[in-house]
Amino acid sequence: MEEITDVLFDLGGVLVNESHQKINKDISRFLIFPYQKLLDLRKEYSEPISKGGMSLEQFYEIVLNQNNPNNISSHYALIRHIDYYLHHAEKMDDDVLKIISELKSAGLRVSSVTSTELEIDKLTEARGMFDLFDNNFISTRMRMTKGEGMYRE
Repeated sequence: MEEITDVLFDLGGVLVNESHQKINKDISRFLIFPYQKLLDLRKEYSEPISKGGMSLEQFYEIVLNQNNPNNISSHYALIRHIDYYLHHAEKMDDDVLKIISELKSAGLRVSSVTSTELEIDKLTEARGMFDLFDNNFISTRMRMTKGEGMYRE
């Protein structure tokens, strides 16, 4: 039997309790944009967003070109998205932080994996979350999503 040497953590929903559903509902209300249509567009553009080929600001430009009764800029929509993200994912889970620390103390290599957006990648880095890990596998930097083999060596 092989010895375990590495442990991989997903960031979203594990280390931070982010909720895409809550964020999307909040942004939909703010933009006065139909929620289901926003979800459909997020699904349509999820690959270029997660792979770092499209920023959230560029995505909101597409959204707002379809319906923008309050003449909101894509930059302001991005700012609100980040505000909602911080509200819904403001705190790292203390139990998960303890587990990460214990695993590292036991000599295991602890890595993170995340499918994210360019702006949230930068925010996560600024918040010091990536510093908790020995390695970070980040979709926007690797230009691939988890389903495409981000885990391969």
